Amino acid sequence: MSTILAIDTSSPVCSVALAVAGKVVTRQTPAERQAAQKLLPLVEALLSDQLLTLASVDAIAVVTGPGSFTGMRIGVGVAQGLSFAADCPVIGISALALTAVSGQRALPSSNQHWLVAEPARDGEVYFAAYHVAAAGQADLLGKEQVAIPENLQIQTSDSLWNSAGAAWDEDLASRLGITVASHYEALSADLIALCDIARHRLESGQYQTDGGVLPNYIKDQLDYS
Repeated sequence: MSTILAIDTSSPVCSVALAVAGKVVTRQTPAERQAAQKLLPLVEALLSDQLLTLASVDAIAVVTGPGSFTGMRIGVGVAQGLSFAADCPVIGISALALTAVSGQRALPSSNQHWLVAEPARDGEVYFAAYHVAAAGQADLLGKEQVAIPENLQIQTSDSLWNSAGAAWDEDLASRLGITVASHYEALSADLIALCDIARHRLESGQYQTDGGVLPNYIKDQLDYS
């Protein structure tokens, strides 16, 4: 089984995980906004605890955002540097996809459709729809969006969804004209879900080997015309 190092600096707390020999071991900073000082020491301590070196890692996964602007840049930069040093692939994972997979892990449901809404700035919402089929497989339905709630759109015809994220409320469900079967709100990063996504993408060839992973700002990718 592949050994995967996973990094999440998209939230105020910096988290790292190591999927090795069928288990996931984790470390987090004790306080917020310490990624710049603590990320590399966390990685080194995590590997050392498992008697491993960076050369033992088969892939490095990183949450690319949306999230903390500074945190995303630090996490992606460190992940790319480590992937070059280890000569291994790097896998960029959307924070919204991670929330969807975390929700399916926490609330297993035959309805595998998830809408994720997280707060952005200026009254806007980060928003995306996913079909979460197998462990770690989150298929994006349409595009990730950032907009005021009135301008969000679902690009499929399904009416029954699971919801997730801190920006979700009944008013948003009413605006979208959908019924919510269950709701998941993460209290902290689900690092097992992060490693599940990374493993699925590694096995299916969804990774970069040329340093092509970038922070996911979403807004820069959208056409507002």
